Parts: sequence; C-alpha cells; structure tokens
Amino acid sequence: MPNDGQYPRLIGPQDMERVERTSLADLKSGGGGGTSDGMETRLALLEAKVTGLEREFAVRFDHVEKRFDDLSRDISKLPTEWGMAKIVFVVTGALMAAAIWGPRALSLIAPTVAP
Repeated sequence: MPNDGQYPRLIGPQDMERVERTSLADLKSGGGGGTSDGMETRLALLEAKVTGLEREFAVRFDHVEKRFDDLSRDISKLPTEWGMAKIVFVVTGALMAAAIWGPRALSLIAPTVAP
C-alpha cells in the first residue's frame, strides 16, 4: 500500500529493528535501587510504539471499512426476492406457453404433406 501523503507513515520492520537496537542500550537501568533510572526513556519509547500502532490500526481499519461499504453497495444492486420471483414466473410462463402452443403454431405454419 503506497503512502500518498493522506495517511501517516506506517511503522515497518526496519523501524522496529532500529527502535529495538536503540532501546536495548537505553532501557538498561542501573539495577533499580529504589530509583527509576531510565524510566523516562523507556516510557517515551513505549509511547512512540503505541502511537505508531494506533496510526497503523486506524489506516487498516479505514481500508476495511471502505471495503465493507463497497460490498454493501454491490449487494444492494442484486435483485430482491420479489424481483427473482417475477423473473422465475415470467420464464416459467414463457416455457409453458411454448410447450403448449408451440406444436400447434408449427402445425399451422408448416405445410401439410399428403400421404
């Protein structure tokens, strides 16, 4: 899916690898000791990941929603049950008329052959 500028850029595998490489060094705290060493860095990294995921989900759900809208428009073009019943009735009537009146009409049109 190309990014044409209307959607935010999606996070890809290369971005996640870069985040993981930088986060391994940044996330190592001093062992705790009752302090929150590196907590701001870890929180900022977590917020960046969540924000990226929220954008990606929003874009993907927009595309799913658009496809469902297209599908509902296509379904609305199909004939209703009453429309199908009318089609079946007309076709059945035409076939019955051809079966009943067809041989009589042919006998009137075709020349009679004397024995």
